[in-house]
Amino acid sequence: MFMFVFSLFIFGSIRLLAKTCPIDTLEGPDEKCYGFFPYGFFHNESEHLCTDFYGGNLASIHNEETNEFIKNNSVFFFDSDDFWIGGKIGENGEGWLWSDKSSFDYRNFYKGRRPSSKSYFGLAFNKNTGKWHGIKNETVLPYVCTI
Repeated sequence: MFMFVFSLFIFGSIRLLAKTCPIDTLEGPDEKCYGFFPYGFFHNESEHLCTDFYGGNLASIHNEETNEFIKNNSVFFFDSDDFWIGGKIGENGEGWLWSDKSSFDYRNFYKGRRPSSKSYFGLAFNKNTGKWHGIKNETVLPYVCTI
């Protein structure tokens, strides 16, 4: 009996130490949880939903493995080709920034489609190619949160 109770305690402790993602999210290769939300909003509205309701941000992508993970899973969640990720043009038009303030250390833009003007605000991800491109913030798209 003691061994049975002890085993339950050990396995229960291990479960508490292991990170689990919330329901309806997937664990990515970077051990972060990703939510794929198929309803559309503007870029800034999507970011607010990620922050206010899920405690995260629009997804920031820091390597090819994470980019492929998002691409491969997006086909199961989104009808539209494009969806929002967390990149945006800085307030003064200076370069790309991630909304979670992490380093913009990986890039996967369409060749020749890397806008740098303030009129292009949000960063869209194309589920067919895995490439990114800037489009106007006022475009309604589904989105991916890192939670």
